[in-house]
Amino acid sequence: PYSIGTARRSYRSSEESRVHLRQNVDRLHHALHLIAHGFNWQPDVIVSEAANHPYLHDYIAYVLDRGNPVLSAKLQEIVTGDNHNGKLTRNIIKGLLMSHRPEAHRLVGNLLTAARLQEGLRQTIAESMDEASREGFIYMLKVIVDQEMWRFSSIVRAFGVWTGLPLEAAKPAVLKKCLTAAYDCLTNPSTCIHYLDSEDSQLLYIALWATAFDELENTKRKIVELSQSDSKYRKIVGLQ
Repeated sequence: PYSIGTARRSYRSSEESRVHLRQNVDRLHHALHLIAHGFNWQPDVIVSEAANHPYLHDYIAYVLDRGNPVLSAKLQEIVTGDNHNGKLTRNIIKGLLMSHRPEAHRLVGNLLTAARLQEGLRQTIAESMDEASREGFIYMLKVIVDQEMWRFSSIVRAFGVWTGLPLEAAKPAVLKKCLTAAYDCLTNPSTCIHYLDSEDSQLLYIALWATAFDELENTKRKIVELSQSDSKYRKIVGLQ
């Protein structure tokens, strides 16, 4: 995703590279800043004073995907509580989710499942999901749907961050419908296409979001079509 801040969305684009310029320049700045302060890009950095350094999650994901056993072991120990020298940081959660390794996603999925009454931890995990790899996001979304986590306010709030669809006052049936639709659209292209022709504004909106999740540019033609629709509800979705 290229957007940042509380108003960010999980939209992605490989066709419009310019949208990533701001974040990439920021990444370079913070990478040089870390080195200038005497830290090295080595696995031990995740348990150092730089553990919360901006964009450290990028390093974690990159090294995990390269199969570094030292970093993998350290992360496993921290997440499971076996390493008392390292703290579970947002960078670690993001890095695990951003990687493309299923075992990293399972670590965070198990952590989310075990959160129980730890609403703060659940919120940190859920609100990091939009920056995950596609595989990581889908895995975590399945955990949420399978375990009916729409009953937790942190999950509902995070869904609003990902999609821009505020559902804080919605009934459980609506939350279930929207989260399930999001998963179905991301895992089944025919479902997404079907929902794009729906008169149900929620399903239509989620299908547009799922399209933008993979490539924002692919939504432009559909949005123009919706904004010119004779259907009141489809036009509203197109203009949002």
